[in-house]
Amino acid sequence: MVVPGKVRFRFKLEGQDTGWREVANQRRVEYSNLPPGDYHFRVTACNSSGVWNDEGAVLDFTIAPAYYQMNWFRALCVLTFLAMLWTVYQLRVRALERRHAEVRALNEQLINAQEAERIRIAGELHDGVLQQITSLSLRLATVKYQVPPDSEAIATINGLQKELISIGTGVRHLSHELHPALLQESGLPAALSSYCEEFSKVRGLRVECETDQSVKDLSPEAALCLYRVAQEALGNAAKYSEAKQVNVRLTRSEGQVGLSVSDDGIGCDPTQILRAGGLGVINMRERVLHLDGTFEFESEPGHGTRVKVTVPFRTVT
Repeated sequence: MVVPGKVRFRFKLEGQDTGWREVANQRRVEYSNLPPGDYHFRVTACNSSGVWNDEGAVLDFTIAPAYYQMNWFRALCVLTFLAMLWTVYQLRVRALERRHAEVRALNEQLINAQEAERIRIAGELHDGVLQQITSLSLRLATVKYQVPPDSEAIATINGLQKELISIGTGVRHLSHELHPALLQESGLPAALSSYCEEFSKVRGLRVECETDQSVKDLSPEAALCLYRVAQEALGNAAKYSEAKQVNVRLTRSEGQVGLSVSDDGIGCDPTQILRAGGLGVINMRERVLHLDGTFEFESEPGHGTRVKVTVPFRTVT
């Protein structure tokens, strides 16, 4: 006789349970958090005599995935996340581009203002100070002829004339540095050669200059840029390098104009100059980058310094 109260059950959900699970007097089984898929549920029973029904009952069922568990939804989430990353990246790039454009515009304004101020000062030096020095020199010459030849004042006058000539030479050199009129009249090769020659005489530093005459038709903006870079590089060589010779080369090749200024001085560590905020180097670099060119500053302690610049060749328009 079967006693219902003594009937026992055991069950197993294949794929979830590692073995049979046995219960007594229980007609309900619960599973939670089952992932989507096909399942095979088996149940066997034991009567009051302890005899198990090995065949038991089988229930096959399927749990359909929710929308958020489907591959298309996961792919959509990944694509959305990637789109958000791309949007953030593009916003960051555009912000940097706007900032870079603002900086470049500011640099351009500063360079233009600097050039305008240089032209103004050069004009005042040439038309004001230099004219006054010339007038004083002529008046001294007149006084010299009015003084007896054997007078001791002659030596004083000669000394004053030499000093005025020296001052005038310095003022003329400064005026040419501020506003190179020859650059507009004869082009970059002639202006650069003339400047190197004058620089060598005034500073007492040997300067070898080689220029390609085909660069003569270079646009005024690019010509002024290279001229200013050469000025800055030569000035740095005279002030800091302790060089005995500086080589300046102006070349043209494959639509590019190249300028190289190298010296045989003591050299330096470029990283220290940039870290210290070397305005001369920064000013040269900004001028060149404004023309979509390349700027290289090479130096090593004991092995001299070299400034190399290339800009696109643009003709006079």
